[in-house]
Amino acid sequence: MLDWAEKKNIGFSHFISIGNKAMLAEDKLLSCLKDDKNTKIFAFYLESLKNGKDFLKTLSEVSSKKPCLIMEPGRSNKAQMASLSHTGSLTPNYKILQIAFKNAGAIQARNTRELFSLIETLEYSHHYQFEGSLCIVTNGGGAGVVSTDLCEENKILLEKPSDKIIELLKKELPPMCSLANPIDVLGDAKADRYEKTLKIILESGEYKNLFIILTPQLGTQAKETAEVIVKLYKEYPNINIFTTFIGGNKVQPGINVLKANKVINFDYPVDGINLLGLLFNRGKQGDNKMEIEIENKSINVDIKNKIIKAKEEGLPSLPQDIVNEIMDFYHIPYPKSANFTDKKLALDFCKKIFPSPVVMKISSPDAIHKTEMKGIFVGINDEKQFGSAFESLMNIITNKKLKNASVLIQEMVNRSAKEAIIGMNTDSNFGKIIIFGTGGVYTEVYDDISLRILPNHDFKEMVNETKLGKILNGYRGEKPKNVQSVIDVLEAIQKIAFDFPEICSIDINPLMVTEDKAYVVDFKILLK
Repeated sequence: MLDWAEKKNIGFSHFISIGNKAMLAEDKLLSCLKDDKNTKIFAFYLESLKNGKDFLKTLSEVSSKKPCLIMEPGRSNKAQMASLSHTGSLTPNYKILQIAFKNAGAIQARNTRELFSLIETLEYSHHYQFEGSLCIVTNGGGAGVVSTDLCEENKILLEKPSDKIIELLKKELPPMCSLANPIDVLGDAKADRYEKTLKIILESGEYKNLFIILTPQLGTQAKETAEVIVKLYKEYPNINIFTTFIGGNKVQPGINVLKANKVINFDYPVDGINLLGLLFNRGKQGDNKMEIEIENKSINVDIKNKIIKAKEEGLPSLPQDIVNEIMDFYHIPYPKSANFTDKKLALDFCKKIFPSPVVMKISSPDAIHKTEMKGIFVGINDEKQFGSAFESLMNIITNKKLKNASVLIQEMVNRSAKEAIIGMNTDSNFGKIIIFGTGGVYTEVYDDISLRILPNHDFKEMVNETKLGKILNGYRGEKPKNVQSVIDVLEAIQKIAFDFPEICSIDINPLMVTEDKAYVVDFKILLK
């Protein structure tokens, strides 16, 4: 890294390697360096992490003053994916770190090239205000279109210039020029046309960040245009100017001028905009959501004692009767249901619901994934279907020697309901983690998941950032579902997680969301 910094003419005031055992020393070091005038940027290569919450608290404080860059390898480690529940398989360590770093205001690099490029970009940026809209100026229409797509993919705004800027540009540019954003100065643009356009934009102060594209065309003046950009870069120290001169040897004289004057130039628009995307989507500085306090004044002692007893007995998960008690106490809606081992009593229960359909499934602490066991039947609405399903389920219970097992019968929720998953897991570094997303048997396939480290203060945002959230809010004229009911369940799960630290993991899959309410259809609570 030091060799790279020397080649790029970037000064490293501190280059320190600290192992896990010295994490407290690292926290103190960060706190000291955040006020050091010679330290502008913090960059971390994070091989492993202990005392995660303490580190993030310090990181949050530091990032409120100076940019913090982090690269964390080992994303594909399959060992992190191993878990009994759906929830565990959807919360590998790198996803937890990703949201944790964002909450702490850090910027996560995906590889070494990105890390070094971010350091170089920040070193030569005039400011660190990567927010609002980016303005793009280009002499190539195709490059402008590609850049627009890249900005959309990277969630970078390209707001149209104000009427005042447009009127000023009309006076200086040919009628064929596009005055939207990107601003296309056309392929025959020489250095003077670039200069007039850029000065109007820079003097307006409407944009804090400017991205200039140059492609080699007939009459293009790469070197002269670069000299104009360098002059403006020095005249407007409150605005970031980034460039991409495309064309290899044809534009190399211009690139040389830019590099000699420390103006950042990217080889292609994709390199620059992807990098700016990381900066524009940086978490709020110092937004440490882990500092929220959760009250636990109303813990049900009877339920807590039952959980402790179940854990002492070595049960992998809680029996359904205790799960139901928990749902009742925390006002979590679930369909009319009951557990049976007696066929006659089970049929009597079903007759009160028929001809409306019911769902019949195995209920046992040992039956984590019922679908794989063929231990679930849906749409049962008459006595003949009931008899066949009940016998099949009891045979599975007997053959697999399932402990504390019974047949759970539930009133079937409206088929138009959307399936969601809510899960809580326990991470060794960051404590309780919660997820929300598209549920059902294809949960891992869709991989439509949002994740938070608990405590969390805004579950509405968590729901809305998923594809399912967009559907629940009413997509393409479809009636919206009861999103508030989903949020209520998420808040209840958070409360349960902190009321009962003995609980290792919670898996609600599916949560059936209708226009009226969200119903928990399958609720597993794992103890180990």
